[in-house]
Amino acid sequence: MLTLVLAIDTVRGFCDKGNMQNPRMKNIIPNIEDLMERVQKKRDGNIIFVCDNHQEDDPEFKRFPKHCIAGTEEVEVVPQLRRFLMAANNNYVPKNKFNALLGNRLKESLATIKPDRIIIVGVCTDICILYTVAALRELEYEVIVPKDCVETFDAPDHNAEDVNNAMLKHMADILGVEIVPTQAGIGI
Repeated sequence: MLTLVLAIDTVRGFCDKGNMQNPRMKNIIPNIEDLMERVQKKRDGNIIFVCDNHQEDDPEFKRFPKHCIAGTEEVEVVPQLRRFLMAANNNYVPKNKFNALLGNRLKESLATIKPDRIIIVGVCTDICILYTVAALRELEYEVIVPKDCVETFDAPDHNAEDVNNAMLKHMADILGVEIVPTQAGIGI
């Protein structure tokens, strides 16, 4: 069974640099790292990093503070996961949309790889994770989301724990995604 880990926005701009850094992301990095180590050891495992990468005048900045500007440290994969960029069959795909399949080569990469299942990790559960998962399910991919490998942010009227739970329930109930409590529970 060919497994693909799709790491969404596991970049410094959402972890430790800039306007959108999120201390909650630091909590999921060790879990993502463990999952990637297990997948990398499999002959038929792949990892793709799909990372926010915006121009200075990106329309998204009408709704969100400027973040992850192309060419800055913010678009770099977090240090703990960089070693997976160097391994065979792994990729870095820049994105500038919530849906990671738009405006880049990811959809074509998926067609080439032909994964049997896609494991989604990263941030933010209610934005890029949700939009990407919905697009993948519309393309009839089997999608798994480990709860301990996705996260969102705390803000006024946006309690991260409540939002995470609601979005994961939505993905399971409406989109038919397999939600697992921990990445360790996924048979690799």
